[in-house]
Amino acid sequence: MILDNPYNTLAFIYDKWIKGDYSYKKVEKFYIDFMVNHNFNNIVELGIGTGRISLKLAKEFNKNIIGIDNSNEMLNILNKKIVKYRLTNKFIIKNQDMLNFKLDFLSNIIILPFRTIGHFNTNDRLKLFKNIYNNLQENGIFIFDHYILDKNWAKENNNKLIK
Repeated sequence: MILDNPYNTLAFIYDKWIKGDYSYKKVEKFYIDFMVNHNFNNIVELGIGTGRISLKLAKEFNKNIIGIDNSNEMLNILNKKIVKYRLTNKFIIKNQDMLNFKLDFLSNIIILPFRTIGHFNTNDRLKLFKNIYNNLQENGIFIFDHYILDKNWAKENNNKLIK
């Protein structure tokens, strides 16, 4: 994993920055639809960051969330949102590295949204997958997404102002 956490310096603009990616709404919709349609309640989100997906799951669909991230700044922003929306009873937040996290129970669902898997090298991915497996119930589900770079979109949107 990356030694210096770049998300600590990116945290204050992350929510705006993410909107510059054309797929962010599709990814959010996929995870929310899956969690709601499969009636999961205690959802573990790795790389929860500022909570874009999990806040919606807690606020609009009454889901309980265990969020894991190792960026202090991202978690500070998330915690402020949790308080603002009065969702403290819906969240357990853990400042832990995904490669070494340990849940207090085996989960039936763990998610790793928005291409976070791409931040790991091959050896760390194997360690991550083993750790996730060790925290899942038998027949538990792990969902992550990744993408193939759309070079045309990247060229067209390079240096565009995000509003």
